[in-house]
Amino acid sequence: MRILNVADFDTAGDGIRTKQAFDRHAPGWTYNATARRSRVYAWPTDQPFALAARLGQQADVLHLRNSFRVQHQLGLTGRPAVIHHHGTVFRRKRDALLAEQARQGVHGLAATLDLWLTAPDDLEWLPAPYDLDWLTRLRMDNPITRDGPLRIGHAPTNRAVKSTEAFLAAVDKLSRETPVELVLIEGQSWERCLQLKATCHVYFDQVLLGYGNNAIEAWGLGLPVIAGAADDTLDEYRIRFGDLPFVRADEGTIYHALASLIDRKARLHWGIRGMRHVYQWHDEKTVVEQLQSIYHRAVEH
Repeated sequence: MRILNVADFDTAGDGIRTKQAFDRHAPGWTYNATARRSRVYAWPTDQPFALAARLGQQADVLHLRNSFRVQHQLGLTGRPAVIHHHGTVFRRKRDALLAEQARQGVHGLAATLDLWLTAPDDLEWLPAPYDLDWLTRLRMDNPITRDGPLRIGHAPTNRAVKSTEAFLAAVDKLSRETPVELVLIEGQSWERCLQLKATCHVYFDQVLLGYGNNAIEAWGLGLPVIAGAADDTLDEYRIRFGDLPFVRADEGTIYHALASLIDRKARLHWGIRGMRHVYQWHDEKTVVEQLQSIYHRAVEH
């Protein structure tokens, strides 16, 4: 089967990672990925966007992202497709996107469970795929000392959404009590972000929307993660996962979460819990199998 993963931009590098995952785990499939624009994070790329229309005509299924705009602009309407919603665009244009999804009769995917909860009858959660063996090797290539200050990482793409100011205040408070080193990662490529993340002892993700790709990467690197979400999202996590894979916090309790991870045994406990979570839900082979089923359904629709 031939798939084209196409969008205006590759949100969180998910398109290229999915293409690479299919190359490794789906023999006999041809999977191409392309995006109109690049982002500062410098994700790896596959095909130039100039080939998108031709690749789309050859594809058995289109994997669209965030909106239907590229599909319309390339003259690819009417072809089997899935639409993958990642967050901001869907929250702003939910009703219009769901109406178009229904009109075309395409399968809707949600990148996160908080997003899925906004339209559970119309979406399927698709966990972000990761090459976890690669993340383990990256951690091994960046060994950190067990002594010295506690290195706390955070990579905000949007400071307001990621509760960065509340986090910085919590780190400042903790620094008056124990040696800490803040690793604030902004304006860096994805590769450099991962390298810096791999040198940390603890990772703070976000506390408003639930865990994201930064948390997944941190878990894959063996780090304990601090995160949080709305009550309904936390409830859904517990239903699906049995328990939370992260140290729970809100903006008022980030300091307490950080302080709880000063203890090395606590960090090991939460690091192992997070590692088990990613291997169960975000291992790329598992996600490839889920997507193969989705793509077959799209063709048969």
